[in-house]
Amino acid sequence: KPKYFVVEGLPYNIVSNYRLHYTEVQVAVGIAYRIRLFVPYIYATYLSCHLDPNPLLVSVRFPDADEVGDLPTKSVILQESWGMALGLTLVDKAKATLAVEWRLFNQNAIDWNLEVRF
Repeated sequence: KPKYFVVEGLPYNIVSNYRLHYTEVQVAVGIAYRIRLFVPYIYATYLSCHLDPNPLLVSVRFPDADEVGDLPTKSVILQESWGMALGLTLVDKAKATLAVEWRLFNQNAIDWNLEVRF
């Protein structure tokens, strides 16, 4: 349940009963092949997410004033559902693992993970 909106750098306090409902479904399928210490991989992803406000009209208190006004809101749906990722993992069974992954199209991100065992 959000407490305020920020519009053009100003906080608008929510004074009505307003909630956001978030739904997400993720599916991925991929392939990897180990070549000694290297494990390159690629996978395709499907991501569906929705952010639904309830109610669609929210009452807010304007900053610097005691006035209350109504703001219309709408559902937010992810535009690009399909994506992919490319990655490479370096594996040393006894000591460490280093993984680097690049996600693109629906989740623009670069991720790295280092695991050290002792």
